[in-house]
Amino acid sequence: MYFPFLMARGVEKNVIVNTIANRRLENVVPVITPYLGLGESLASNTNYIAIAEALVENEKRFITICRPNEAAELREKISNFDNFCIYGLYATDIDGLSQGYNFALIHDFPSPTTIDRDNITYHLFLPSALASFSYLEKFPHYKRVAIENAFSAQNRNADYPFESFFSSLFSIFRERFVGFGDYTVQSMDFEPASGSNMTFVSPAIHLSYVRDSSVFVRHYITTPAESPDFNTRVRFSMSKALMDKNIFFYSAGIRELEAKAALGATNLAKLKEIGMQHHIELMNNLIN
Repeated sequence: MYFPFLMARGVEKNVIVNTIANRRLENVVPVITPYLGLGESLASNTNYIAIAEALVENEKRFITICRPNEAAELREKISNFDNFCIYGLYATDIDGLSQGYNFALIHDFPSPTTIDRDNITYHLFLPSALASFSYLEKFPHYKRVAIENAFSAQNRNADYPFESFFSSLFSIFRERFVGFGDYTVQSMDFEPASGSNMTFVSPAIHLSYVRDSSVFVRHYITTPAESPDFNTRVRFSMSKALMDKNIFFYSAGIRELEAKAALGATNLAKLKEIGMQHHIELMNNLIN
């Protein structure tokens, strides 16, 4: 199984609702992490509620990282929530486990006192916990999930190379794990820009593909030096990506890119959404 880590916010919400919830991606279990304002709970967050309702309505399993005291509020707000949600808790919150519900325990670092329990469906090991093989072996193989921070993020779009290595985990994960995951084509600590002067922005499309049993990412960038007009730069980036269309898995994300290119315009959020959508569809396909 493939476990993409996704924030409950704008672009990721669209990816989950439009791609994971509404398409036949049988090998995908999204891990949804909070993105909350001050004093806000998951049950009052409109992005999260839209995500959860779409997943439940389409009978898709998912993991929600939440505080133990939020579970009852979510169950009350969304019908049949417990039939599809696995509650995600960090290993430090293991005392919040209660009987009668399914949990995914998230290990952000090795914890000598943490043990497996019957109502833990998955143990998700974040990058800092993956390095300790002896720690992994404490937990059943059929529950272990490896989460990589595989995307080589740059400070500026203009700094990306034409191509970068992503991961080989999809081809070897079964040796130690029941599943694997990542943060798609963004880093684990990605924060959306608060606002940019479009004069200086280099629009980017990040698209994953497979070569030699590994995943690589092509970065299609157009800089202000290539065109002073932002909309033209967006069109150029889309055109560059579609010139290589034959190397990519022909996903709904690629078809969306074709549609936007035919219209001749889109925005930075849609470019990011297309890249994430395509990556998730590719990973789902690789497990088949």
